[in-house]
Amino acid sequence: MAGTLIINARADWLPAGWLFDSVLDGIASRVATARPDLARSLRDARTEGGSGYLDMTDWSATLVAGVLEAAVTHRRRTQSAGARAFHDPSFFPAYLSHLDDLIEKLRRDPRIEVGSH
Repeated sequence: MAGTLIINARADWLPAGWLFDSVLDGIASRVATARPDLARSLRDARTEGGSGYLDMTDWSATLVAGVLEAAVTHRRRTQSAGARAFHDPSFFPAYLSHLDDLIEKLRRDPRIEVGSH
């Protein structure tokens, strides 16, 4: 099952379920201390045990920016850990590619100030 993340009326992100869940978990871990409500929303959207769907269209610019910042941090840490951190290292390049796609879509969201991230 694929996950569905609606960013805005013009952008969505639809990766495989395992990738969706892993990225949402990674982002949730980065925001959990400062924004436990946001972390809970992200984790509740996972395909495994959740809805597999998250709609960010009504989220504030602050929340979207927080997700973007956490996604960038998650990407940096994933890159540092390398393919050896994956159960199947052959999935590492695709994982980073899909994560980069999400980050780019978040950066292009109209709620994000140009040049702020």
